[in-house]
Amino acid sequence: MSHLLSHVNKNTIQLASRVTAKIQEKLVKIALDSVLYNKHDVEDVENFAKASGLEMDEVLDLIGFHISVIRIFMQSDEKQFWESLISLGCNEAFIKQFPLKHKVHHFNCNLYKSGKNVQRLSGFKWRVDISFTSGILKKQVAPTVIINLELNTGHKYIVEIDLKTFHKLRFNIALAVKENMLLENSSLLRNRSVTM
Repeated sequence: MSHLLSHVNKNTIQLASRVTAKIQEKLVKIALDSVLYNKHDVEDVENFAKASGLEMDEVLDLIGFHISVIRIFMQSDEKQFWESLISLGCNEAFIKQFPLKHKVHHFNCNLYKSGKNVQRLSGFKWRVDISFTSGILKKQVAPTVIINLELNTGHKYIVEIDLKTFHKLRFNIALAVKENMLLENSSLLRNRSVTM
């Protein structure tokens, strides 16, 4: 889970631990609007920065940090949530007073109403099915890849795909990983190059 916060610097974590509960609640609201409803209101962020007395860069960093914390919250149980934030240097007071922590039921209801599904992959296995390819039917039966996916909800899915589709899947995953790495290394993710 800590990969979700790999772009956050220590100063932002310390600042997040120092802000008042009122400011933190507003940061969480802005971050939730972004995560749940894909809402990005620049004017709201500017007004919040003025009212809070924080610099715009600090506010953007804090919003990015809270979006990442919300994603960790959505994808983990309480123990994993604590471990992830403690390992990053968040103090226990910040974690205890985190506004979503005590509103799990309300949060989950709103999340499902918004149409977002918070399932995550908890298990992934694959194998090439060569049972028929080594026999006399080799030319008639092409090898396939069997993928076994398990979600954190306990649902299991077994998918069989041909090699051509598997290579397309691998290629697209490689593109997604490359894009993610570029975003992690760019200043856009750190909200530094956003002009307002």
